Amino acid sequence: MNESLSISMVPLKMGQMLDRAFRLYRAHFAKFIGIAAVAQLASFIIQAVITSISTLSFGADFQTTLENNPEVLFEEGFGSFFIVLVLGIISTLIVLVIGVLTQAALARGVSQALLGEDFSIQSAYNDIFPYLGKLLVQFFVMIGIGIVAFIWFLVPCVGWFTGLGIFIFYGTVVAFAVPILILEQRDPVDSLSRAWYLLRQRFWPVVGYVLVLGLLTGLITGALVGLVSFGVQGLIATNPSTGVILGAQLGQLAITAIVSAVVLPLTMIAYLIFYFDLRVRQEGFDITLKSKMEEGLSPAEIVKIAPDLGEEKFIRQDDMVKFFLLTLIMIGIYFVFFGIIFAGIGLFATQAGDIFNTIPFE
Repeated sequence: MNESLSISMVPLKMGQMLDRAFRLYRAHFAKFIGIAAVAQLASFIIQAVITSISTLSFGADFQTTLENNPEVLFEEGFGSFFIVLVLGIISTLIVLVIGVLTQAALARGVSQALLGEDFSIQSAYNDIFPYLGKLLVQFFVMIGIGIVAFIWFLVPCVGWFTGLGIFIFYGTVVAFAVPILILEQRDPVDSLSRAWYLLRQRFWPVVGYVLVLGLLTGLITGALVGLVSFGVQGLIATNPSTGVILGAQLGQLAITAIVSAVVLPLTMIAYLIFYFDLRVRQEGFDITLKSKMEEGLSPAEIVKIAPDLGEEKFIRQDDMVKFFLLTLIMIGIYFVFFGIIFAGIGLFATQAGDIFNTIPFE
């Protein structure tokens, strides 16, 4: 067995997978950051251009004017707003596509690190060029399915009580579908189906792992970006000129890009470690890897060897039950979270009032 492999040959617990993810991240920190930074730089440039055009075209008071008088959009002289709006939509789509390419390049680099192969920033992107067409098709297929899921969410009763659970699980499927397309060299739709069936077999561990990972990365991202946003709003409040607003907006975009370049690789590493753990548990990938390597196949070639999907139903009755339970759990977490916040605010206000009342005023 190749000693440089970082894939576990035994099932791992959540803590072990996260620990392994951090270790691999540290071992190839510069390369992973570099892969993500290339795409984040491209996204920043596109967003910076659109932000500059809109801010310089309409000035610092445009947002306030729009809020007070929405009809101003239809007045003469504001027709260019719609041009900027269209450019904004197009730029958003481009940024989302760049995000998919980032996932693909990171998946390639991370998989090579896990399989004990050499890789570089350039090789990670070079290796995904043959899949650009499939990635674009997959991107629009994912958007289409997302729209269908949203429509389902609007269906009274059944949609309301299962839609949130479907959205959460589908978001996880989307995150795994891009790496599966690259690693297993599947077609766009086939890779989505493969991700759905693979993750469905361990629904609750998958949801728990993704939620914990999202909480960890979300705290890092939210704290840094939130701190910058707070400073930006304070700066704008003291000097609401067009130049200051534009500078603050560009600075916020830059910080967001930097934070994303740091967080995205860790997320992809954690996902791929979980992907291989699922294959070890459900498909005996550890046995396949050992036997095929003895036959002379490379680890990358062995990863492509996966069982057929068969004729299993896309959505089963037990899936809907799980989506229903997940929706209830997330609603419960939401109310508990905000209940704790409001209770803390109330307690703080009460204590502050008591202290205030003890102060002798003369």
